[in-house]
Amino acid sequence: MATPLFFDTALHALPSVPEEAVEHGEVFTRRWVVDLILDLVGYTSDKALCDLKLMEPACGSGAFLGAVASRISASCREQNRPISDASGAVRALDLLEPRSRREALG
Repeated sequence: MATPLFFDTALHALPSVPEEAVEHGEVFTRRWVVDLILDLVGYTSDKALCDLKLMEPACGSGAFLGAVASRISASCREQNRPISDASGAVRALDLLEPRSRREALG
């Protein structure tokens, strides 16, 4: 029997895709996919994530960055460390400069 979570398309609707995204071949990664990938590589809050270095080479709309930030914050709380310990833990780039500037400014 199929799990409804994976086949209920209303739960996994993608945002409208701007023409710029189509032109550059951007992919909008769903949060459950991001969480699965981070779990599979062992990037979990029970580890000292602020001691690791993570590079996001195509940050786009920040799907991975949001999940990573949440996990780093949880890791710091679990290990009784200040969030400032994680100041050098993540670097993110995007090939499309206007996109990365927009995301950085929020």
